[in-house]
Amino acid sequence: MRGAGRLAASFGVSPLVIGLTVVAFGTSAPEVAVSVGTAWTGHTDLAVTNVVGSNI
Repeated sequence: MRGAGRLAASFGVSPLVIGLTVVAFGTSAPEVAVSVGTAWTGHTDLAVTNVVGSNI
């Protein structure tokens, strides 16, 4: 994380955008884990509804 933050800062990305991006990935990670897990077990309908529900 620190390396990615430094790299983004070296390209001129503002600290606010870097922070918001980290928070976005952090909050999306559980949703991705659930979707991948359900799709892996063959319950693709649950994976799709999880994505739709997250975006609503």
